[in-house]
Amino acid sequence: MDRLWAAGADEQATVLAGRAAAHAPINKSWPVATLLDSLRKAGAREQVTVLAGQAAAGAALDDSYAVAVLLRSLREAGAQEQVTVLADRAAVPTVRAGPVRPGAGGVPWQ
Repeated sequence: MDRLWAAGADEQATVLAGRAAAHAPINKSWPVATLLDSLRKAGAREQVTVLAGQAAAGAALDDSYAVAVLLRSLREAGAQEQVTVLADRAAVPTVRAGPVRPGAGGVPWQ
């Protein structure tokens, strides 16, 4: 995308950015953060807004570092509302099936 914009192919770059934002794998926080950064740097505000909303509502929360990177990308993109949504989602404690047996690799007591 960056090269398309740099080459003056604005229309093609905008179409590609729109497709990338619409079809990004939202369940993968790290790649979404990378894409958000690229779109932001390219000035694709509309696509950033679309992707930020999708990411805040649907990003996987299983990798806390990737979530932190995504939160940073959202903040840098000026998507404060989406930062709040994702941070709230990430802060909700996970409900477990019960107490975990020591040394059982996270398997709950039966």
